Order: sequence, then structure tokens, then C-alpha cells
Amino acid sequence: MKTLIGLSALLFSLSLLAETTVVFGNIPGRYLKKADLAGKQYRLGYIEIKDRVITAVEPIKSSSTYKSVKKKYEDAGATVIVAKYKTPGSYSKTTFDFLYPGLIDLHNH
Repeated sequence: MKTLIGLSALLFSLSLLAETTVVFGNIPGRYLKKADLAGKQYRLGYIEIKDRVITAVEPIKSSSTYKSVKKKYEDAGATVIVAKYKTPGSYSKTTFDFLYPGLIDLHNH
């Protein structure tokens, strides 16, 4: 029983050390659903990475969504990276760098 409790405590401790990183930027259409693209080839979105594994690739459709999603991750203690190349602090689809979450596909080699 002590071993089980010790193992549970260890697993709980390791889960607290789990690192989450979120990167905001333009995501090419091949990584999103067609319905999310609204006829465009790319869309502003974010990539969520937990313990070095991509767990989500999601579009962002408005500045209020961008702000709320960003705040949610910051409040949760995640590392938040905004990939911009000019005009820091503004909401504009053209100021974000492009992100390629599936640049290397190891499963379909």
C-alpha cells in the first residue's frame, strides 16, 4: 500500500512538471479543417505542445478569441510564444510568422 501511495505521489509530482508551450502564428491550410479556413490558404491560429508533443492545432477567428486564448494559457503558467515579425502588440494576420506543425511527417515515410 505504501508503494502504491508513493508511486501515485511520484506520478502526481511529474504531472506538475509537465511543460506546456503554445505558439501563435499563421498556420497553413493543410493543417486545418476546410471549414476553418473560410476560403483562405492560411489562418491565424495556435499550436499547443505538451511535453514536446503537439497536442492541438487550432484556428483563431477574431482578436477577442486571440486575447482570451492567450490569457488562458498565460494564466495556466504555459510558455506562450507569439511568432511576429513586426508591429508587436497589434492584432493583424499579416504580422504573424508562419508555423509548420507537420513539416516532418515521420508516420508516412
